[in-house]
Amino acid sequence: MKKIGLLGGGFDPIHVSHIDIANLALDTLKLDEIHLIPTGISGQKQPFYASKIERLDMLRLAVNDCKNKRIKINDIEIKRDEISYTIETIKKIPKNNVYTLILGSDQLNNFSSWNKWQDILDIVNIAIAPRYNYPILIPDIVLEKLNKNKKRSQ
Repeated sequence: MKKIGLLGGGFDPIHVSHIDIANLALDTLKLDEIHLIPTGISGQKQPFYASKIERLDMLRLAVNDCKNKRIKINDIEIKRDEISYTIETIKKIPKNNVYTLILGSDQLNNFSSWNKWQDILDIVNIAIAPRYNYPILIPDIVLEKLNKNKKRSQ
């Protein structure tokens, strides 16, 4: 069983902080690999500036440039022609691994507005990456669910 981190986002564009978060998560969480998952069609953000293919190409260049073979690209959401809900992505990935969803602290604040967020917490662990001007504050409703599941954020 592999320990795999899942780091999704628009990657519009990919930047050094995304790669830094991936590397930090690999080391801190003792992950075997991390999958960068570019969003296909977002349910919560404005439309992307770059197309799906352009964002995927930028991501490939960045991952190749960083030369860390444990950072992988998973294009599962790019291939969809419908809104990319995290729960649907999680349900489609192989079940024989342990997954940790990595959220930026900006996304943690609105995590309880995500589609089927409670189900996400039933399936995967979560880890929080700090983002500038977004303190790590776990909303009470999310903390209650984590405690009920006997999980904790990392």
